[in-house]
Amino acid sequence: MKNALDLPILLKEMAPEMGYVFSKGDLAHLFGNRDNTTLDARMRKMISSGYLKRAMRGYFYTEGAALEDMALKIYPEGYLSLGTALCYHQMIGTSP
Repeated sequence: MKNALDLPILLKEMAPEMGYVFSKGDLAHLFGNRDNTTLDARMRKMISSGYLKRAMRGYFYTEGAALEDMALKIYPEGYLSLGTALCYHQMIGTSP
């Protein structure tokens, strides 16, 4: 189990490597928790401190997360439409 004071630092170091998006399993591994109760308490503390934000049940993100990275982490089989890609590259004026 990692020291609770080191968790925000550890989270900031790992965020770019993880695309700024974490699953609950990722956080359990990162924090070194085997007990669900302790993990939930640590995640609540990180959320209330502003280090983590909840995307949906079981998925969390930090500052710097892109919508595309969140979508890829939550639904790996998903895809972006041609309209979304064209809008991203400012080749059309509206977002689908």
